[in-house]
Amino acid sequence: MDLFAQIIISILEKRNNLVDRAGGIEMKENEVLAYFLEHLWSKGFKLSDEEVQFIYFGKKYTNTSVHHVKLAISLTLQLQLSFDRSFYISLLELFQKNEVRSLEEAKQLLMQHQLIHDSIDF
Repeated sequence: MDLFAQIIISILEKRNNLVDRAGGIEMKENEVLAYFLEHLWSKGFKLSDEEVQFIYFGKKYTNTSVHHVKLAISLTLQLQLSFDRSFYISLLELFQKNEVRSLEEAKQLLMQHQLIHDSIDF
């Protein structure tokens, strides 16, 4: 069984263990990231086991939030048309350093660094 399938099975098994607080469901960051990766998979972005492992490595290496990881993955796939590991890490570091909070802030930052121009639509 590949790593991606193991992650999904683990999440599904833990679904019953989620904590209900104030009417909402609290999930661990890695579970949120796994759901995001599952969503990408369902949309046709078939990441390899090595790429999934690298995504988690990058999160830990840069000590950044799942929000930054999701932004970095999405923008890497959109701008590079594949999963480019060095570009992904560069985005994580850039978002962490500049405390990016939204896609719009990320887009502005990428324009400032001349990685995209304003004609690109997300």
